Parts: sequence; C-alpha cells; structure tokens
Amino acid sequence: MEITVDQRLEFLTALVVAYNEKIAQNKETFDWVEYPDNNYVYSLIKQISIENHPEIYPFLDAIWAEDLYTELYFYFDNEMNYVEKFTKKSPFNNFDIEDFGKIIHQIYIKENIKEFFLYHSQELNQLVQYVKSIMFSKEEVTMALQDLYKTPIPNCHIVVSLLFNGGFGPSYKGESYCLRGVGFENKKYILSADRLKENFFHEVSHPLVNALIDKYCDNFKFDELLLKEAQDKGLPTCYATLKTLLYEYFVRVNEIYLVKKYISQERYLYNIAWVKSIGFIYIEELVKVLEKTKSFYTTYEDVLVHELLPDLEKINFCLKK
Repeated sequence: MEITVDQRLEFLTALVVAYNEKIAQNKETFDWVEYPDNNYVYSLIKQISIENHPEIYPFLDAIWAEDLYTELYFYFDNEMNYVEKFTKKSPFNNFDIEDFGKIIHQIYIKENIKEFFLYHSQELNQLVQYVKSIMFSKEEVTMALQDLYKTPIPNCHIVVSLLFNGGFGPSYKGESYCLRGVGFENKKYILSADRLKENFFHEVSHPLVNALIDKYCDNFKFDELLLKEAQDKGLPTCYATLKTLLYEYFVRVNEIYLVKKYISQERYLYNIAWVKSIGFIYIEELVKVLEKTKSFYTTYEDVLVHELLPDLEKINFCLKK
C-alpha cells in the first residue's frame, strides 16, 4: 500500500495555514486547521509570505473547507501548474477556478516552494517512515471490508501530513485516497495504528456507500428535520446538506461496526460517544441494526436498502410528531 507526503496537497493546505495564522478575520471557520508548533510548519508559513499575495485571499475565504482542497490538488502537476480542468462544480462560487490555478502557480514559483520541500525532504520522509512503522496489514483490512461489502475494495493510497486535522477520502480516476493528519507533540508524532485503521475503514467506505445512497435515497422519505436535529446536536458545518448527512451516517455506521469487530470494544465505545457528540445521535441504534441483520442478506446493498435506510426513515418520521 502506497504511503506518501504529496507536496501539492501540502502546499495548498499550507496556504490556508498561513492565511489563518496571519490574515484571516474568520478564523473559526477554519476548524480543520490544526498544525504543530515545529520548525517545518513555521518555516513553510514564512516561505509562503502570504501577506505579499492579497490576490489569493478571496479564493481562500471562499474555499475554507479542507475537503475541497483534497479534491483540487489532483488537478495540479508537481510544479503546481493547473493542468487538468476540474470536472466537478467549481467550489469558488463567482470566481474562476483557472484564475485560482494561475495564482497558485505564481506563488509557488515566486516563493521558491520547490526548494523548500527539497530542503525539508528528510523531515517529510521521517513522517512517512513513522506511518509505515505503525501500518496495519493491507490484507487484514481488505478482508474486513470485503466481508462487510461483499464487493471488490477500491485500490487506496495513504497520504499523510502535519498540516491538517482528521482524515479525508477523495477519489480520483477510480483510485481512493486516505488522507490523514498526523499530530506532533513533544517532538514526537502521535497517531496510533488503531486510529489509522479506523480512518482507513472510513475513507475507503465513502465511494462504496456514497454510490448506494445516490442510487436509493430518493426511494425513502427523508427531510430537513433530520438535518436540523443533527445540526442542533453539533453537526460540523462541512456536512451542510441532507445528502451529505446520509453519506456520513452510513459510512460511520459501517466504520464503527468494523471497529467493534476488528479493533476493540474500547475503541468502539470511544467512537460511539464521539460520533454522537457531533450530531449523529442515532449511530448506536443503526450499528445494532447492522449487527443484527447483516447475516440475513448476501450483500451490504441489501442490508442498506431493506434495514438501515428504512430504520433511519422511521426515525425521521418520528421527528414530525
């Protein structure tokens, strides 16, 4: 399984870190930005000289969510040329994405970012080697995922960074990517093998689950009451639509099911409590539904259609009373 630091993602993310550190007035919206107090990060912020590039500010304000950066970086080459037309809806509202690409390349060249990464290549390699040292068995996690989904699992790459918090799972040209922020305290990396495995379960599940939700969700009666309740209970702002809530609900159900079965009861209880605290308040009930009914069906798709989606639909209906 390939594990890398991708300098394209590193640079795009560092721009936001620099903007949040030096310029942004709305710092609370960059809730995914969580970077360590170490020489690599602050040297990169200094190298970017964000204060000299006000032309990029409107774009950074418009695209504050990290999941959007994790889609965009594929469309740049290793010299930060914008080389491929973004195939999805532009995240910039009224701004031209090609203008963004041109500005990014100009900053990359003017501030000698390529030389920065060459100079810090040893530190980046140490991060990769650390993740390799705690790496789980690809065969083990693939078998666990296949046992649940009963379908081939997408090929997946792991990309690590010190510049963001949490994990993200973009797909590009049929490949899946598990992007993982790695903590750094007291001159040591802090990411456990269990947390990396949980993240992998989550991100590899997205392309499988999202496609099924797209296929079937219109057959069920979900409405904004379900989203509103989740938002009132702490749902992160990046999950702003009902469809996104459904994606996340069932990906998290499956992740936590796998955590309980293949990692530990302790991690299961931790994850249940955490996920409830961020708005997915019915997660435990849905995990139990999956546990009780999975053996009755030959595919995960059937479990989702005949058990999981109907159960959440009933919950949604009860909110109307």
